[in-house]
Amino acid sequence: MNQVRELLEFQLHRSAVVSAWLGYGEPLFLEFTKSSRRECGDSSADSSECKFETNFATWSVEGPICGNSKGDNRDCLESACQSLVGAIVDDLELSADAVLTIRFEKDLVLRIIPWPVTDGHSDAWSLTLPDDTILAVSNSGQVAIVEQHTPIKDWFADKS
Repeated sequence: MNQVRELLEFQLHRSAVVSAWLGYGEPLFLEFTKSSRRECGDSSADSSECKFETNFATWSVEGPICGNSKGDNRDCLESACQSLVGAIVDDLELSADAVLTIRFEKDLVLRIIPWPVTDGHSDAWSLTLPDDTILAVSNSGQVAIVEQHTPIKDWFADKS
């Protein structure tokens, strides 16, 4: 997991959340950029962008607006999700069981906790990198780096 943490750190440290939204069933989608021009509204800016998404994981936001996907209603989750827009990544932690904690400036924290493996083996969260490869982490802690066109069902397939 150290290599995954280093890759996450390289891609996300000092990045800003430029958009955030919820999908059906409340998975969280975030878009990060390191470009200060994009933060200022110049959508034509040449920037390194990453797209983050949760799937088989719960997520929570701690800060001025809190929300937890495990029990809060959609309106609360939307507010928590939107509170991340403009936040700049200050630090992150990745545990051996694939719990990801992203700390932003101004005491804002996003925590992603994979669902138990007893709920079935699947992707917990992923990060699409600027070169369109995907760093995927399963709820069992498996890690895969795959091409964007690779079907999700093949992300953690046995390669032997």
